[in-house]
Amino acid sequence: MKKLFLTLGSIFFWYTSFGQVVKGKIVDESNFEMIGVNITTQDMLGTTSDYDGKYELKLTAGEHTINYQFIGFQRESKSFTINSGETLEFNIKMKNDATDLETVVVSAGKFEQKIEETTISIEVIKPALIESKNTTDIQTVLDQTPGVTMTDGQANIRGGSGWSYGAGTRVQVLVDDMPLISGDAGQAQWSLIATENISQVEIIKGASSALYGSSALNGVINIRTSYPGEVPETKINIHSGFYDDAEMESLNWWGGRNQKIYGFDILHKRKIKNLDLVVGGFLLQDEGYRFDEDNNRLRFNFNTRYKNKQVDGLSYGLNGNFLKKDVSSALIWSDYPTAFMPLDSGSIKTSGDVYHIDPYMTYIRNNDKHYLKSRIMKVINDNDSKTEENGQDNQSVTYYGEYQYQKFIPKVDLNWTSGVLNEIVCAKADLFQGENYRTNQAIFTQIDKKIGAKLNLSVGARYERFYLKSEEKYLAENGDSINQIAVGKPVFRAGLNYQLAKATFLRASWGQGFRFPSIAELFIQTEIARDIYVYKNPQLKPETGWSGEIAIRQGFKLGQWMGYLDLAGFIMEYENMMEFSAGFWDKSTSESSGLGFKSINVGDTKISGIELSLGGDGKIRKNKFFVMGGYSFINPISKNPSEVYGSDYYNNTLSYYSNSSLDSSENFLKYRHQHTLKLDVEVNRNKFSAGISFKYNSFMKNIDAIFADTTFFSSIVPGINESREELDKGDFIIDARIKYRITNQLEASIICNNLTNTLYQSRPANMMPPRMISIKLGLKI
Repeated sequence: MKKLFLTLGSIFFWYTSFGQVVKGKIVDESNFEMIGVNITTQDMLGTTSDYDGKYELKLTAGEHTINYQFIGFQRESKSFTINSGETLEFNIKMKNDATDLETVVVSAGKFEQKIEETTISIEVIKPALIESKNTTDIQTVLDQTPGVTMTDGQANIRGGSGWSYGAGTRVQVLVDDMPLISGDAGQAQWSLIATENISQVEIIKGASSALYGSSALNGVINIRTSYPGEVPETKINIHSGFYDDAEMESLNWWGGRNQKIYGFDILHKRKIKNLDLVVGGFLLQDEGYRFDEDNNRLRFNFNTRYKNKQVDGLSYGLNGNFLKKDVSSALIWSDYPTAFMPLDSGSIKTSGDVYHIDPYMTYIRNNDKHYLKSRIMKVINDNDSKTEENGQDNQSVTYYGEYQYQKFIPKVDLNWTSGVLNEIVCAKADLFQGENYRTNQAIFTQIDKKIGAKLNLSVGARYERFYLKSEEKYLAENGDSINQIAVGKPVFRAGLNYQLAKATFLRASWGQGFRFPSIAELFIQTEIARDIYVYKNPQLKPETGWSGEIAIRQGFKLGQWMGYLDLAGFIMEYENMMEFSAGFWDKSTSESSGLGFKSINVGDTKISGIELSLGGDGKIRKNKFFVMGGYSFINPISKNPSEVYGSDYYNNTLSYYSNSSLDSSENFLKYRHQHTLKLDVEVNRNKFSAGISFKYNSFMKNIDAIFADTTFFSSIVPGINESREELDKGDFIIDARIKYRITNQLEASIICNNLTNTLYQSRPANMMPPRMISIKLGLKI
């Protein structure tokens, strides 16, 4: 009985102490509901606003002061006295902070924070740049980002990757925190990304496997989409253009009729009571600058979010994306003077469908956030075949599920994020010699804590496990030939950010990474051109690594123009690094010579360097200026060059030619630019705007030596040595654009890519486009 009275007394005391309630709704100056506003008292009791901008906070009776804080907005405060049993309602309208750069990111810790307070390097691409460059493929804007290089659909951050032909990636690609990488080839599905509905692109530089898994060994690209505001919005863009004649006359195989490119996209966003709806579509017809290499894409996508009427903070929805494509591609040219002609005057044609369906649910209550995400993604590629034995059809289905829990503890100013995920991949392909089944499970956690007003700390960990079962045989480390394997590994990360002065931030980070080879890297085998093959490698081992950096970020203000300079020194080290390499390998058929490409482990490597980034936005006098740019220097080397460059490399699997670099004396890893420089500047005045982009890549001094061997490879693919001799100064590319706003709803643009019509190649035997001119009309209703 005594215990019962004590219990009842405790309940009564709790009720009388915290039986008072303050609630309300928070909106911005446009009356849009604000999600995730931090609401705290002087005693560090607190909560956050939900999807409807609503909040509720239980307090003791007496005097209180509540602070409402959100990045990019002025802090609001409310002082009041609340009586026992009373409920007060305060509706708050928050004002933009004109002195703040207002660059907010979520990718660093999966919660909103100022970019200058993150513990790792992040670049941000705003939607205005994507629209003004008439981006039909997000890769073109990513390639303009400091420290990022795109080659054959693969992202390379700070030299962390070389060249890989459509298989395996060290950069995780996400759309709204959901991976968009095919389960079989490990290839980012760039064509699925709705460029017309991007609110922001966030690029993390450095190992991020602790939060984002195996493919984030080199970094993360997270594309964030937008939801509707209070006013319905419709956007329609139409564009048409053509490829100009190349400077070298022999390249212009099209004669008097230039190759054309045209398309349109449409986007509609609106609220229907408790439902947020986004619907979009996209059509592209690209005749291509290479012979027989057209690109036709049709895409439809939708996003929905329904806010439950009965349960505050509960929302759920279904997102979907559907792509039908007819595209062609070629790995290598016929020769240098006719570089726009693929070898054998033909290319690999792919017709197929790619789609994903994403059911999800979110529950936000006070300081607790629960996210349940799922996806079914199917990739179907019907490729033409050189021969029946070397067909290139493939299809895969990926089932993905993730639960994430996040808690904000205002009393200690701490964010805790944890989660579990499961992924199942079923792949069947002629390319992979049969059926393959792969699973991936992971558990992760990260703590981000603010100490005082100036120090931010971040610590995270993850355990990841892969299981692979295949009709093909995988070679285990003990030499046994098996058709199933399980590999697991923990990874960790840590970082700090300290504010030295008002606009000066010092940060340091260290993170581990782990990558399991894709099914394609292990088992792909096919003929890609006359007597040139891609060979399987069931001996391929997982790679591990770590990256670290020390950096300083300095903000500055010139009148109404605010900018920053960011200087970072970084280092990355990999064990059993995987590289796509050319050479003579074991013959796959009696007809093959062994010549071709293969994914192999190239031993232990180290990549170090420095990077300087510049950005800013705002007005100087009557003109609005936007600037984004940076310079990167890398020194990528092998830690055991005698193994990488030796003639007995890779257990004597080479039939004739060692897999060496063209110039091994410098010990510089292949297919990388030591110096890169990027800059984009846009100025707006009244109804006019003009922008210009500069991009410089230094000469790719090291490639596979066999590319330059006149006895073998050059007899099949001539002109590689000639092109490297003539284009040995690196690439300097200029893009330009102008735009005129005809009315408040209608604007017209002229975009010119490769303005100077420069002849350049992204890698050996791959000539890039000549000047391309297009006109775009954009309508916003």
